[in-house]
Amino acid sequence: MALPGQPLQVDGRGGSKRTRHRNPADDRASKRRKHAPYSGRSATRPLTSGELLWGATSTSSLYCSEMDKDIFGISFEWTENESEVPSQYQAAQLSTAKKLKRYGVAKLYAIKALLEPYEVRPWRRGQKQKLQLRYGHAASMVATDGVFRDSDADSAIAYTDFAELQNRKETHIIALLQKAEGEKETTGRIAEEQRRIKPKKAEEDAQIALVMAAMAQEMLRSGEPNQLSAWVRAIGMSKTEIFLYRALVPRKFVETFDASAGFVIQYRSASLNDQSGVLQQLDRLLREKRPPGDQPGAAEEAKC
Repeated sequence: MALPGQPLQVDGRGGSKRTRHRNPADDRASKRRKHAPYSGRSATRPLTSGELLWGATSTSSLYCSEMDKDIFGISFEWTENESEVPSQYQAAQLSTAKKLKRYGVAKLYAIKALLEPYEVRPWRRGQKQKLQLRYGHAASMVATDGVFRDSDADSAIAYTDFAELQNRKETHIIALLQKAEGEKETTGRIAEEQRRIKPKKAEEDAQIALVMAAMAQEMLRSGEPNQLSAWVRAIGMSKTEIFLYRALVPRKFVETFDASAGFVIQYRSASLNDQSGVLQQLDRLLREKRPPGDQPGAAEEAKC
C-alpha cells in the first residue's frame, strides 16, 4: 500500500499544503507533528517503496508496487469458479455483457447497466471516480474508474479498467520526465520508478488493494464505531476477462496500516467471450452478503 508522507495525491498530483505556524520569538517554523491515525493515537509506519526510492520527506510517487504488498501485509488469492447449473439469461442481459469488450466510457456504461438491477448505484460524492485515503494529517485522492454502493449488503464496490489504470501510470511517468528536464540522476530514478510500478500480474496490481483499503476506510469512518472491519468488493476489467474481488479489511489496518493487520483479497475471473459465465460470476459476487463471523462479538460467541 502506498501512503502519503505529505499531503500528496496518489495519482501523482500534489495535494493541498498546510501552513506551518512560526514562533514569534525567532520566526522559526514549528516542528511537524507526528503522523497519527484519525483515532488520535500515535503511530509509526514503514516507508513505502515509493518513499524508499524518492525519499521519505519528499515523495515523488505514491503508486503502489509489488514490494508494498509485502510491506503492508496484503496478498491476492485466486479462487476457482464453482461449478453451477447454467442459468438462462435474457437476450438484453447477454447483449449488455457483450458490450464489456468495448473500450472506455462504453465499458463503464455497460457495468452500470449490469449493476442497476441489483440496486447498486454510484456512491454519492463530488468526485465520483476518486476515493480519499487519510493517514494522520495527510489525505490522498485514489483514482479509479467508478465507485458504487450496495446498501443492502452494506458494502462498496469499485470498478477499475486495467487499460485506464495503465494510462494513468504512463501519464505519471511523462509528468516526471517533463519535470526532470533531462537531469541524468533524476531520469535514471524515473526509469526505476517505471519498473517499480509495473505489476507482475495486471489482475493483482497493488493499486487494486489501495482502492479497496480506501473504500474500507471511508465506510468505517461513517459506520458503527464498534465495527471490526469493512467488507468491500471490486470489479476489474482487462481486454479479455472480468475479475471479481472481495475482501474484509480490518479496522486496525486502516487506522494503523500495520502489516500485522493486513488482509487477503480473494478473486475469481471469467472470459468476456462467455457472456453467460460473466453474468453468472457477477451475479454471485453481487448476491454475496457480509460474512456473519465479522460482526462484533462473533468470535466470542463461536467459542461458546
